[in-house]
Amino acid sequence: MWPLETDVLVTLAENDAGPGSSGIHGFALAQLITPDPADRVIRGVTTEGGRWLVDTGLIYKALKRLERVGALTSRWEDPDVALAARRPRRRYYSLTQNGVARASKAPLVVRRRQRRRQLYDEDRSKNNRRRSPHTDFGN
Repeated sequence: MWPLETDVLVTLAENDAGPGSSGIHGFALAQLITPDPADRVIRGVTTEGGRWLVDTGLIYKALKRLERVGALTSRWEDPDVALAARRPRRRYYSLTQNGVARASKAPLVVRRRQRRRQLYDEDRSKNNRRRSPHTDFGN
């Protein structure tokens, strides 16, 4: 599994989007997932106001792949709900039993990524302390 797919599974599991739930729509997933800045394999990640955001196009590709392997199910929301909210219909995703099993194996991956992020942050703070005022350029 790709790191983003692992993030999707773990995020769905952490937000109670398991079998029988109403699920979470794709854009909300993109907002909930905070990718590891040290993970350079994730393309389409931008920082906006200090927060890392995943490109929604990448989320939907990951969701399709996970649905194809049976880790997720999806459903379209009621068109009347979308019409009343004056927006397009949303597709909601939830984990299957297969997805729950995959997500339960993911914490090891998530812990490794959290540790890498911690090391990345520590290294970054050390580098910021070592900067001389002449290389700061007013930042």
